[in-house]
Amino acid sequence: MASLAPSCAEVFLQSYSEYSAGFARLVRERLGGVPAVSVHAILHHFECGLYSFSARQREESFAWLTRFLDAAQALDVGVYVYHGPARHRGAGVPPVERWRPGVERVLQMCQARGISLAWETVSWCWLCSLESLRALRKAFPRLRFTLDTKQLFTLGLDPVDFVDAMGDSLCHVHILDHDEQGRYALPGAGVHDFAELARALEQNGYRGDIILEPYGLTAQDDTKLRASLDWLRETFRAQ
Repeated sequence: MASLAPSCAEVFLQSYSEYSAGFARLVRERLGGVPAVSVHAILHHFECGLYSFSARQREESFAWLTRFLDAAQALDVGVYVYHGPARHRGAGVPPVERWRPGVERVLQMCQARGISLAWETVSWCWLCSLESLRALRKAFPRLRFTLDTKQLFTLGLDPVDFVDAMGDSLCHVHILDHDEQGRYALPGAGVHDFAELARALEQNGYRGDIILEPYGLTAQDDTKLRASLDWLRETFRAQ
């Protein structure tokens, strides 16, 4: 990781055994001095269950969330990138009133650890439209947001519109592109130049981190990863 010379990193905890302060300390050691600024979890581990109709499922999900946040605190991150529940096809505006007790509880748990809860734009979850964004922002003023470009491109939506709608609630950005065949591509090697997004973030006064979020085959060549990071620094004037 350190050989790529990133200014920061996001940690994606991917198994139940990784939800521990001990594992988090190991990750910090392996990062080689690169600071972790954000953390992600696998959606189906506990995030959907936080709003279950089953009281037992809710409490077990919150127990796993506690372990996850303890690991996040040990990583010394400031942002929890949160998917929110998966949505049914054709679903409309999020049922914010039914979710209110659960969301407020998650917000309180994060705040107690000095972590921002940053709900992410995800094509197959509830934050997948400007309508949903406005509903969540109105219902939960303390909520922050993660802008994920690849997810919005999948939906055929413009990330710039979401920058404007998120305003000062935007605290984290994920960048990944796709090629002409719709396959994931590293920024600088895809079909978008991101110049308009960079201008929108600057005009919005954005001061958070911009994370290169590669997947699968896009992350297997260090030379290409390094070139993409350099391209991002130039495009977004990131230091």
